[in-house]
Amino acid sequence: MTRERRRGRSVWQHLAALVAVPVLATAALSAGVVQSHLGQVDRAVAAHELLTASLELDAVRRAVDQELLPTLVVTVIRDDAATARAGFSPLERARLRQDAPESLAQARTLTDRAVAAVTPGRATAVAPAVAEQLRAVRVAADAGLSALPDQLNAYLSASDAVRLAETRASVRAASAGLSEQSAPRVHDVGLVAELTGHASRQLPLAFAAAVLTGQDRVLAARALEEATGSYEHLVHQGDALSTSVLRNAWAQAMGSSVAESIDATAVQHLDAPAAVSLRAASSLRDAVLTRLLRSAVDDALAASDADRGTSERALARAVLLCVLALVLAVASTLVVARRTARPLRRLSEAARRALDGEPLDLPLRGPREVRDVGDALRSTAEGLHRVRVQAEAVARGDLGPALDRTPVPGRLAEAVQDSLEAVVHAVAARDALRAELVHRATHDPLTGLPNRAAVLSALDDAVARVAADGGTTSVLFVDLDGFKQVNDRCGHAAGDEVLRTTAARLRAQLRGDDVVARLGGDEFVVVARDLDADGARALGERLVAAVSEPLELTVDGTLRTPSVGASVGLVVSSGGGATPARLLRKADTAVYRAKARGRGCVVVHDADLLREEAERDAVAHDLRAALAAGALEVRYEPVVHATSGALLAWHAVPHWDRAGTALSGSEVVGAAEAAGLGRDLGRWLLHAAAVQTSQWRGRDGAPDDVPLTVRLSPAHAADGRLLDDVSDALVTAELPGRALALSVGEACGTDPSVVWNLRTLQAVGVLAGLEASGSTPLRELPALPVRALALAADLVSSDDPAQRLVLDLVAAAAQRLGLLVAATGVTTDDQLERAVAAGATAVRGPLVAAPMTADEARCWRADLVEAVSART
Repeated sequence: MTRERRRGRSVWQHLAALVAVPVLATAALSAGVVQSHLGQVDRAVAAHELLTASLELDAVRRAVDQELLPTLVVTVIRDDAATARAGFSPLERARLRQDAPESLAQARTLTDRAVAAVTPGRATAVAPAVAEQLRAVRVAADAGLSALPDQLNAYLSASDAVRLAETRASVRAASAGLSEQSAPRVHDVGLVAELTGHASRQLPLAFAAAVLTGQDRVLAARALEEATGSYEHLVHQGDALSTSVLRNAWAQAMGSSVAESIDATAVQHLDAPAAVSLRAASSLRDAVLTRLLRSAVDDALAASDADRGTSERALARAVLLCVLALVLAVASTLVVARRTARPLRRLSEAARRALDGEPLDLPLRGPREVRDVGDALRSTAEGLHRVRVQAEAVARGDLGPALDRTPVPGRLAEAVQDSLEAVVHAVAARDALRAELVHRATHDPLTGLPNRAAVLSALDDAVARVAADGGTTSVLFVDLDGFKQVNDRCGHAAGDEVLRTTAARLRAQLRGDDVVARLGGDEFVVVARDLDADGARALGERLVAAVSEPLELTVDGTLRTPSVGASVGLVVSSGGGATPARLLRKADTAVYRAKARGRGCVVVHDADLLREEAERDAVAHDLRAALAAGALEVRYEPVVHATSGALLAWHAVPHWDRAGTALSGSEVVGAAEAAGLGRDLGRWLLHAAAVQTSQWRGRDGAPDDVPLTVRLSPAHAADGRLLDDVSDALVTAELPGRALALSVGEACGTDPSVVWNLRTLQAVGVLAGLEASGSTPLRELPALPVRALALAADLVSSDDPAQRLVLDLVAAAAQRLGLLVAATGVTTDDQLERAVAAGATAVRGPLVAAPMTADEARCWRADLVEAVSART
């Protein structure tokens, strides 16, 4: 009965069973196509929201940067001493006290508006936290509870947080699977946003670098140098933009009078009044750059909206095709049902196989209509089979076969094929963009070498491999010698070429699995595996030799051959417990020792160096304690006329009795430099010697016009607070400027900060001298603000004919320039005669007298006066 009832079912049921399989398959495939297009639409919408969020966050970041300067100015003008140190005149100070609070209030209002204008969302979640941070730092600043460094760090931290969120929004927008037309425009937004970020914080950092002191000033100056350097680099990247309209807008912005009114290089040397005076110009430049950023964002939004429109139209077509397919299927069922009967049963099995996407080979019998249905079913099955094969290829990530197969004829098949191609292209674009972003994040843009993050990752892998499998990891810290002179004399473009050449030379010396990276500046790091100590040292020597090979550069049409070398610090790790940071620190210590030993060599970080480090740390600790306790004293070494013996000056020598061991002169100065106490020692020496000179001048009411010479450490000579230290010493001792003379080492002669300090002090009567060993080019001497040149003891005592020739040349050049020539460290009559023959008119050293205490110096002076009187 059941069987009869099944045989007696109508043709509608049979036809429905036949058509149901392809209809359902088409519906399922159509749903996938629709879902794919919906995903494209959602990604385009997400990209639009992220770009809008990026623009809003840029406004917040720029407002925070612009609020920083008036905040610092208000804090400075509250303190008269800080205002005076900042260089503001009384008139400027009065004007700032009237205008600065109003400017600060306006800046805060703009910041609050920018924060309030941010659209809530995951990309802008940082805005409330930044607003809360700003409220806290404002309260502390208004109450006078925060120092300048704390305010600077708080604002920079808030700005960096917003900037990071802005960068993440741009990156997420770029990785949202946009088209080939939209992705470059999103990249343009990131480039312009980075430019505006570096521009807006230049002026606050310049003001901070001008008013801060000590390490805070160094950090502010370093941040300013990084911001201006990055800005200068990005200014020339306009050609990398994707559209000619944006490139022209970029060129107009960079060439505008507003942008050119602020020289990024000169910003690094602004004093505080100059930085405040440029605030309006900086705001105008920020406005120009903001319009440029808005143009880039609008361009990217337009491209994203175009993608969205394209996806929505494709979605509409897909839906329409699906509906049409279903309608045609139903209509065909109705028509065929009226004209077809029992032969359709034979197609049921074929329909079940077609559901699995298998091709059909079905011999058909019956009416022509049935054969037509069979042909259609066969074609449908073939199409489903091909679609299944392509879908499986996409699922495996094998994109080539998904595009290589010949598409099935038909509008629906074309839509499916177009969808597959869109998916394949989107995946390929995403992978390419991801690879590019990864490369940029881990490589130095100038040399193409891995950067610090990449080398730390490589060191992590190497240390883990050594811990697991044994072997060794060698870290070679390469520091260029003479690179600063290349930048100073040939320009930064030549310096960049030297860095690129050095990178290529280092790469050429390495094995395939070795890693060379640029840490920054003129510092490189090489990581080599499975080298013993001798092999690692040999590699270091090859690196030194490769870097030291002659260079030929063309600068302004002139062929230059700068001399660049390298010092290498080496550490070999063969056990557990090592970390990348510790290995880099040890290699850095070793390269510091290599430079101290004369440069151009390889120094291995071993047990001896560890002991030396421990001893140096102990000396630094004891010296710091001795300075705090006043346990140092000043010894005085006389400088006399080379022929008459008349006293010309006193040379102040620091003396320290450390646990029974006497340290004097360069030993104490070197220990102070190593401990970072160069300025502390120099300030103490200036005050102590000035007070003693004042006592000598006032004794018995008889003035003493013999000046006092103080040797400055390189760090103190370049310190911006040297002027204050010298002024404090002279004022405390009630001495005129001519009573004090300063002496600096030869290496300081090319430091712009030292030259500026000496020239400024010379204007108030303080004399300056240079101790020369022959390494400074003679052409540099005329530009130095010095009145005397001291011949170094090594140069005076050397018996090397070449050194004697250098002695004669340096002395002759100094005489031609009208400088007083003094010989130092003279121990024998032969050395005295040699110095006098070269042109020295003054002399000091053991042959004259050893450094002595103040009482001994007074007695020595009295004996000298008595001896001179007896001779006359």
